[in-house]
Amino acid sequence: MGPNLRPRWDPSCGPDGTHPEAPMGPILRPRWDPSCGPDGTPLERLAVCLEESIYIHNIKDMKLLKTLLNTPSNPSGLCALSINHSNSYLAYPGSATTGEIIVYDSNNLVKNI
Repeated sequence: MGPNLRPRWDPSCGPDGTHPEAPMGPILRPRWDPSCGPDGTPLERLAVCLEESIYIHNIKDMKLLKTLLNTPSNPSGLCALSINHSNSYLAYPGSATTGEIIVYDSNNLVKNI
């Protein structure tokens, strides 16, 4: 790298994404850090959404906590997992043909709605 170029990501970046010595502005941070959420809090769950099943893991030791089998066909693996520790929910399609979703409580490992 030339003397005026810096890597796209630098671990010494400040909280606003800027490097203290960078004359050219913000340096990009990684899109996703597997150890913490956007607010810096540690994550607790990982959901792996496959076409007809979902696996919920404890992210600290990757232990499998729950397997949801026979979910409606979901070829793209669409799901959303909230990162709020007190209200951690997983949403996934409830039907392959209608606009339904299933909300699953990933803290207590029970179907919520």
